[in-house]
Amino acid sequence: MTSFETPRLVIRQFKPEDWRLLKELIIWFNASEYAAYDHSWPDSDRKIKELSRSFSAHGGYFAVFVKDTCDFAGYISLVQTETPGVYNLGYCVNAVFHGQGYATESCRAALTYAFEKLGASKIISGTASENIPSCALLHKLGFKMTGSAVFSFHRDHDGIPIEFLGCQYELMKPADVG
Repeated sequence: MTSFETPRLVIRQFKPEDWRLLKELIIWFNASEYAAYDHSWPDSDRKIKELSRSFSAHGGYFAVFVKDTCDFAGYISLVQTETPGVYNLGYCVNAVFHGQGYATESCRAALTYAFEKLGASKIISGTASENIPSCALLHKLGFKMTGSAVFSFHRDHDGIPIEFLGCQYELMKPADVG
């Protein structure tokens, strides 16, 4: 099982039994202002268990824990795209851990892992332009915005698509890495 650490975090591959932790994160996320900018997450125990098993089997999904307390802070994903050497970075940190640098720390560790261990040549990511904290995180990590497009994952109460501007980002492998 793949795992890596930072000074404050333990980041390890998801396990099927992590489904309850994932459920807590999904409940928070679905109630957050950011839910409108993402695909729908499952809401039943059965579907969350299936998702946790899928995360575990895939190998590119990592649970993030605070070392001192063993609290589950969120997840990081590194999913290989159809293009060899290109991975998609995803992340979600529960609001109770916002503002403590855990997203930056865990994403930096995941990027190092991707470039040094997985042989990634480029990492891509995306977020809604309205998700200012996520845009700021990607910029802080060195990502450059490469484009934008209008997306819609949900509809309002009248059935009208909720549209938003989604921004695409990329980070090339640093020259000084393997």
